[in-house]
Amino acid sequence: MNEIHSFKKIIKDLGDNLKSNKKNMKQVSDDYYLYDRIKFVSKYHDKDRDIDLSYHIDLESISTFLIQLSKYGRIIMTDDDDRDIRTKQIIEEKKLTNKQKLEKKNGLHKVS
Repeated sequence: MNEIHSFKKIIKDLGDNLKSNKKNMKQVSDDYYLYDRIKFVSKYHDKDRDIDLSYHIDLESISTFLIQLSKYGRIIMTDDDDRDIRTKQIIEEKKLTNKQKLEKKNGLHKVS
């Protein structure tokens, strides 16, 4: 069962997550955040996992949305053909690397 968190805790945790992502943004490509976060989580979230990471995944999703608003002026949402619903640009999801696939297979890969 999902734990309920206070609004104050969520905002604090979101701030901490955004600080971490701000550091990360200096090390990643300009298009790192150019993806449909909801589709990504739906595709790669491990539903069979023993531990519940929903809270942390959701915080990362909110952070990603805010970063996308800042970088691209919109939250990236795509249709079934992977076209941005606003710009009609095709958004190609980044594929997992072989190392990430192996980590996922061995239960070490986390979606964030």
